Amino acid sequence: MSNYFPIVCEKAGIASLRHAATSGLFERGFTLMMIASITGHKTLAMLKCCTRLSLQDPAEKLGCVLGSR
Repeated sequence: MSNYFPIVCEKAGIASLRHAATSGLFERGFTLMMIASITGHKTLAMLKCCTRLSLQDPAEKLGCVLGSR
């Protein structure tokens, strides 16, 4: 199974389970401190590197629609 796991992740578009989990925690509304304690990131810079959020997420939280003014 370990030989196939990287292939399955690549086909699913998952670069890293840690990245996927970190982004998922943000999407569920966890705070920075909670996520860092769960994932083990020591600095905000390291945590930022493992997060893949779309631009739509912050815009929705601000009540904006991308592309409109």
